[in-house]
Amino acid sequence: SLPGYRWMGDLSSDKFTSLFYSLGIYWELCADAAHRQRAADLLDRFVGRVIDDHFRLVDLDGKMTLWGNFCPDLPHQPLNSLEMLAGLKVCHRLSGKARFDQAYHLLIDRYHYDDHQLESKVIWPQEWRNRWDDNHAAKSLFMLLRYEEDRSLLLKYRMNLNRHWHVWRTHDFSFECDALYVLLYQALTGENVLTPERIQAVKDLWGFERRESEFRIPSTQGVRRVRAMEQKSNCTLIQTYWFGRYYGLIDPSW
Repeated sequence: SLPGYRWMGDLSSDKFTSLFYSLGIYWELCADAAHRQRAADLLDRFVGRVIDDHFRLVDLDGKMTLWGNFCPDLPHQPLNSLEMLAGLKVCHRLSGKARFDQAYHLLIDRYHYDDHQLESKVIWPQEWRNRWDDNHAAKSLFMLLRYEEDRSLLLKYRMNLNRHWHVWRTHDFSFECDALYVLLYQALTGENVLTPERIQAVKDLWGFERRESEFRIPSTQGVRRVRAMEQKSNCTLIQTYWFGRYYGLIDPSW
């Protein structure tokens, strides 16, 4: 490896989604002409490599990573179909290269990813729901619903958003992203879903969280108790707040 570099191995679909989402937002709102090109080039190399590896995240050993399966010839989750369509759409928007649009329509026309993605939100049984998966679906739908121009595809992506909203609207704001989902749904649909209860939940968002935790570590001499400080990031608060401010959903006086 190159001196001074550390490599992230076993890359997952989570990182794939976070990369196209963050670079896409950066390209839209922050980057000047030079940095727009750098963002586009980076996503071009990354997503282009995934296409070349038949829609799989492949590690340095030439094998597909544990959670890197978007391949149409392998069974995969509906959420992965949604994420891949969003990644290709964003990459085409940033780079302008036809290969990404061609890959996007290949997955739709031949492999029906547009239908498969409809079930990316598990409704029942409740025990199978994964609330962190909502974060990746929200990022993907946010990009697709703003970039797609085909009405039939927009309807399918909206159906997926409605399926997520069926569950999101029942959340009690105990999860750090719950408020963001409410704001994102209103921003994408124009429906006024900010009830007084939800507005109060947005106002009550917390930032840094720091607490002391105790860990029990088994050893040959028995169980050792170790106490340590634990600190959580406040990036979700920052993202939620400025998302709401940008779309005029959060009053600065809050």
